[in-house]
Amino acid sequence: NSYTKINYIINNIKKGSIKMNAQLPCNVSTVKKMLEDKKVELGQALPKQIPVDKLIRVMVNVVSKNPMLQKCTQQSLIGALLDSCLDGLEPNGKEAAIIPFGNIATYQPMVAGLVKLARNSGEIADIYAEVVYEGDKFEIVFGLERNLIHVPNYNDEGYGMDKKIIGAY
Repeated sequence: NSYTKINYIINNIKKGSIKMNAQLPCNVSTVKKMLEDKKVELGQALPKQIPVDKLIRVMVNVVSKNPMLQKCTQQSLIGALLDSCLDGLEPNGKEAAIIPFGNIATYQPMVAGLVKLARNSGEIADIYAEVVYEGDKFEIVFGLERNLIHVPNYNDEGYGMDKKIIGAY
């Protein structure tokens, strides 16, 4: 399956079994060539919802927008990219991000990505977040029949702009 294939590639990159030229900088053209050279392997390993050409475009865009990533090792950059693929998240700054720490690129899922994973899990019915402002009707009922009631006071002029935040859920 895709998970096993990507794990195999990640482990081999990290162990150095899949050779990358550590002498080359991770500039945009090098990253594009590196990904194009591994296109077949990536295509076989990626989840169906992430086309390999789109992934290459996203990653080239990510590296071009963040010069600090160009100082990262090739192994860490490709490893971080594949880690995001394992989760089925695009490293586009919304679902996930590739963040440089010195010369190591690290994968970080973002809030939108975590919400996507939660929704796709089939384990939850809904996920959302709301802010409660001073003047809103807000009530929590605990016990066997729990309930949360939040009625925002939209009639209040400047709702949410100058009102004190009293909670969130």
